[in-house]
Amino acid sequence: GEGHLEPEFTGVLAGKVVNIFTDNDYKGRLHGRIVAAELFGKAKAVRIVELPDLPAKGDLYDWIEAGGTLEQLVEIIQKTPLLDAAPQQDSAPMDSRVCVEDNAASVFNNVAPYPAPLGDEAYYVIAGRFVQLVEPHTEADPSFMLIQFLAYAGNVLGRKSFVWAGADKHYSNIFLCGVGPTSSGRKGSAAGPAQLFFKDIDEEWVGAIQSGLSSGEGLIWCVRDPIYRREKVSQGKGKPAEYEDVLVDPGVADKRLLVQQSEFFGALQAMRRQGNNLSPTIRDGFDKGHLNSMVKNSPAKATNAHITIVGNITKEELLRGMLVDEMDNGFANRFLWACSRRSRCLPEGGRMWEIIQGAPFRDLQGAFNRASYCTEGPVRRDADASDIWGYDDRPDTGVYRELTQERHGMYGACTARAAAITLRVSLIYSLLDGATEIRKEHLLAALEVWRYCDDSAKYIFGDALGAPTADEILRALRATPAGMTRTEISALFDRHRSVGELSRALLVLHNRGLVRFELQKTKGRPVEKWVAGWQKGTTVVEPNK
Repeated sequence: GEGHLEPEFTGVLAGKVVNIFTDNDYKGRLHGRIVAAELFGKAKAVRIVELPDLPAKGDLYDWIEAGGTLEQLVEIIQKTPLLDAAPQQDSAPMDSRVCVEDNAASVFNNVAPYPAPLGDEAYYVIAGRFVQLVEPHTEADPSFMLIQFLAYAGNVLGRKSFVWAGADKHYSNIFLCGVGPTSSGRKGSAAGPAQLFFKDIDEEWVGAIQSGLSSGEGLIWCVRDPIYRREKVSQGKGKPAEYEDVLVDPGVADKRLLVQQSEFFGALQAMRRQGNNLSPTIRDGFDKGHLNSMVKNSPAKATNAHITIVGNITKEELLRGMLVDEMDNGFANRFLWACSRRSRCLPEGGRMWEIIQGAPFRDLQGAFNRASYCTEGPVRRDADASDIWGYDDRPDTGVYRELTQERHGMYGACTARAAAITLRVSLIYSLLDGATEIRKEHLLAALEVWRYCDDSAKYIFGDALGAPTADEILRALRATPAGMTRTEISALFDRHRSVGELSRALLVLHNRGLVRFELQKTKGRPVEKWVAGWQKGTTVVEPNK
């Protein structure tokens, strides 16, 4: 049914020959292309079947009611080319063609290539040695596993060290979300080895691993300060009563908290509920570690909380669940978004138990333990790292300028905190090295981690804007190579969008270079025709001139 393609449906149809029958109208044909794009490369073969003599808005049921037979249907199917060959056949009907990227088929947005694996720079000190040791014995993505190790390490190290950025202190806690297929992404498999590594080092920390993000109050409760209640104390007959603070809850002594949210989509859904304060509490947890709730019956607050969040989600769930508000208010850009997919097939599960009991693993744990006591207080960049980062009196040089440049759309909203996150990752690398300064190699490692996550965000979000009206228009124009008139664009929304709203959406798309328009002469007033402005890197079938 139109608009009801759920992610699990593509799994059911994997390996099958799929024939798609669309309604005979614009929305039906668009939906057919969307379904075909989602199944492209997953199903054994896909074709969009055009039934002859359908009435306007008619479908397969109408065709059968009009006398169509099974034999005729089979004949029509057999004459319809498969979509994997359609883009190269100029004789194929325009309405049956889909856009094909080098990396994925999509009519939703221009999809960047899947990110290249982390380079050698990122495999530095303990984090790199850990991944190289355990990677042959797990199906987890080594790039995601390394970044997750950094997140775990940053949480275990706690709030002892920080790096200044202006008047702000940045500690070693980071937020990370792995994005990949439900099972074959092996996002959850990346957590096990890291937990085993740190469990023997700090047994108290294991109790700091929680899950189930659902409300700000729940998050605060996990790192709450002692709670006192002011009670009246009688001083005897005829004497005025006095008040004293009585401890009613001892609070949590260890302010480290690692939230392992295996189903991050659940947290995004929780934020949709009216009055839910999870999003602002998470933002406070990243920025300052001082948390409180204005809810009347929630007296808990937390100071100096050291919160790390590691979530997992599929690409489809993320795009469906991400709220425009959460992009605008800075929730999304506090996360590293990292692609994850299975690296190898291990039917017997590898030999991880031998690794964690071996001397190299124990030696690595000892190296971390020693490094964790080396540094406290502020950490600064040395001269070489500062040359790479940049200086106030030379703002046109250094990577800081590039990290803070303006970005657009959902991708831009989710990567706008590039400099702050890179700074935190470089701090983690320096602490793992037992260093008192952020050196060149620490910063280069952090920049490579950011490169991977930045490329992941490009792959995940494409050039979607996060503005529902503009994104819907862009999807429609990309599915209609010949372009659409204003009237046809208005019909997309059943004429439930005002002229002003449509004009603003088209202006945003035009200013971003995503669409163009031309005036076509008619016997009366010229018609305004809008066409998608395809960007370099996307293979498309150009309309006939």
